Parts: sequence; structure tokens; C-alpha cells
Amino acid sequence: MNDRLGYDGQQYAWLTLRLRGLDAPAPREPLAFRVAPAAIVAASGLDVRIGFLALDVAALGGTALVLIALLRRFGATAGVTLLGVSLWALLPFTVRAAIHTPVLTDAVSGLLGAALLLCALSRRYAVFAVLLLVGALTRESLLLFAPCAILAARRDRNALRVAVATLPAFAAFAIVRILPPVAPDAAMPSSATLVRYHVGRFLLNVDASPLRQAFAIPLSLGVILGSPFAMPRATAALARREAAWVLLAPLVGGMEPDRYDTTLAPLLLVGAAPALGAAAARPIVAGALVVAQAIACRAFIPLDGSEASAFAFSVATMPASAIVLWGTLALALAVASTLAMRWAATR
Repeated sequence: MNDRLGYDGQQYAWLTLRLRGLDAPAPREPLAFRVAPAAIVAASGLDVRIGFLALDVAALGGTALVLIALLRRFGATAGVTLLGVSLWALLPFTVRAAIHTPVLTDAVSGLLGAALLLCALSRRYAVFAVLLLVGALTRESLLLFAPCAILAARRDRNALRVAVATLPAFAAFAIVRILPPVAPDAAMPSSATLVRYHVGRFLLNVDASPLRQAFAIPLSLGVILGSPFAMPRATAALARREAAWVLLAPLVGGMEPDRYDTTLAPLLLVGAAPALGAAAARPIVAGALVVAQAIACRAFIPLDGSEASAFAFSVATMPASAIVLWGTLALALAVASTLAMRWAATR
């Protein structure tokens, strides 16, 4: 499919070639504005696919390290961090996506999302500001971390400081649209038009759009979705301390919801740390969680790089009947895994 680039991947390839000063078609909005990953690959001089694959591998490794740091911050042992990272690695749009469709920004945005959460929770606001600036040029939805961090900083009276620190990111978001390094294809719909179009599809229930959005959550997160509820008191106590991060809920959804929902995984793993600790103490339960995650995330379904294979796997394009089937299975496995972790915690 497009020389194994996919649809969005072809747009990012054109963006990369244009940043190198080479002749290529103009990419469409908003992909033309996500210049940070493409600029790194362009500067590397590598073939576009190889460059993005190398960047994805580095980003995935970085995300795993950030997840370990996040979980250790909340008292997780080595076994808990191994279990948490394993569940994350099985998600459809982490390791597997990098292998089959490397020319995307998902791996980099996943790293930035996890790192932004770690920096905000650690009160490292200067690093947070730099990462948010890069995030604004990688995937615009990462700017939603800004209001969360500002509200969270009210607890230690640093809200104004954090608000000022986020201004460069919003300036970069505006500048890249006013003076884009690579002008987007004027013949293609604008970002605002695309948003109106997909909101309309959702409100009018075109092609079962609400159904896709709802079932994308268990399909993209698997057993991680229910894990924070295995020990509700511990999760509630954490939610009270870090209530501002509930605002990350708007990250759920989008034109390809299963890709965007993955951004919530680090936050859910933090909430699930006590339950994962109980599961990790019982190898049978931990192993069952990994198997359940592999099934829920359809890790055994082969992907061959073809259009048919991609359309059958993506929540945005698979038949509605398949969404109900796989979504119900993933939700059932999430509930069963939550009950298993709850059992492990009370024994």
C-alpha cells in the first residue's frame, strides 16, 4: 500500500522529502504541521522508511524507560514494571505498529506523552515546557497536557509558572500554521473542515461512528483499561491527589480512535500500579494477564502490509460487526482481568 508507507505514511514521506529540499507532492493538513519527527528523519539523511523505523525504535525504547520510571515513582517493584511494560508493548499501536507502519508519528508522540506525564508529576516544569514544544510539532493533541499540568501545579502554587512555561508550545503551534516550513496541499480539506466533517459523522451516526469510538477504547487498551479498578480505594486516593489528570479524557477519540486512545495507557498504568503489584506477586495471574492482553489486542492476527489487512485491523475501517465482536471480547477480557487482579490483591 503506497510502497508500504500506508496513507498517512505517504504524507509524512512527502513532508520529509520536502524538508530535504527535494521535489515531492504537498502533504495535507494537519500532517504537514507535524514537522518534528519528519525534520529528524530529514536531517539524518537516511531512507525515509529506515529513518522513521530507527526513530520509532528509539522512541519505543525511551517510552519503556519512562514507564519504568513512572511506575517506580509509585513504589512499583521490578516485577511490576516488567508486567506493566509488557502489557503496554502488546498494545496495537506501540511495537507492532512501528514494525508494520513505521512512517507515522505514533511512537514519538507516545514517548512525549509518557515523558510529559512523568515531568509534570515530578514537578520538572522546565523539561515539561521543552517536551511540550516538541509535542506541539509532533501531534497537536499533546497540548492537552498543558491545562492538566497547570491545574495540577496549583497544589504547590506553581500554576502561573507552568502556564508561562507552556506559552512557547502554543506559539509554535500557531507559527507552524501561519508560516509552515512546508505548505500544505491547498486542494485538500483544512484541519477545521476535517474536524467538522468527523463531528458531523459522529452526531449523525454515519458508518456507526459512535459505536467505533466506544469500542475503540477496549480494543486499543485491552486489559489496561480495567486494571485501575481492581483496587478502587488505592486508585481513588491517587485520583484525589492528581485530580487534574482526569482532563486527559479528551484524548480519547479522533479520526482513528484506536491510535489516539493509546496515549492514555501510561496514565492508566500509573493508576493500576497497586493492582499490578498484587498480580505480579502471583506468576499465574501475571501470565494470564499477558495472554489476555495479547488476545484483547489481537496480537495473533497477521498483518501483511496490504490495504485489506490494514482496513480489517483498524477500528476506523473494519466492519461494524467485527468491531462489536472484537470490542466485546476485549471488554470481557478487561473485566475478567480486573477481577483476577482484585482476587490476587485480597488473598
